[in-house]
Amino acid sequence: MRREVRGIVQRISVAYGGPDLVGLRGNAIVTVAPCVSSDAPRAMAEAVTVEMAALLSGLVCGVSRPPSNALDYRLACREATIALRAARRLGGGSPAAVFDELGIVRLLLAPGDEPDLDGYVTDVLGPVLEYDRKRGTALIKTLRTYLDTDCSRQLAAHRLFVHYKTLRYRLDRVEELTNLNLRHNED
Repeated sequence: MRREVRGIVQRISVAYGGPDLVGLRGNAIVTVAPCVSSDAPRAMAEAVTVEMAALLSGLVCGVSRPPSNALDYRLACREATIALRAARRLGGGSPAAVFDELGIVRLLLAPGDEPDLDGYVTDVLGPVLEYDRKRGTALIKTLRTYLDTDCSRQLAAHRLFVHYKTLRYRLDRVEELTNLNLRHNED
């Protein structure tokens, strides 16, 4: 069965333009695959799990961020492992657990003292920080005040000395830039 599983992963990796770089160690399969687009890793992982569903039930793939060089493969393996742990603990139903999509969970499950807080902040708030820098706006200050007031729009508007509609406009802009919904606790 292990050879069959390895063969499936190799075939799908090659179909996605990847080399035949598939390793099998115990119950773990590791593959190095190209990332032509940001959706490619998830699509490949989902294709693998669909094909293997007949052999193994409940299979989940952990997907890391693309490493920038060969020295980062160890970190990529850890990220994929964190994504896999998150999928096992939190469920979610998706056959592919993608590290970049874990949100705050990736910090909570990071091994030891290695949570990448700077990377997380850059990934989530980077577009807002850049928007503020380019336009001289105060979206980050608005977001901080909104969170400090326990997500009370009225109290945040009062503390910022802005009209309620101005605050709403700024928070809508933060949501657009971050793809978050500030009314959902998970986000």
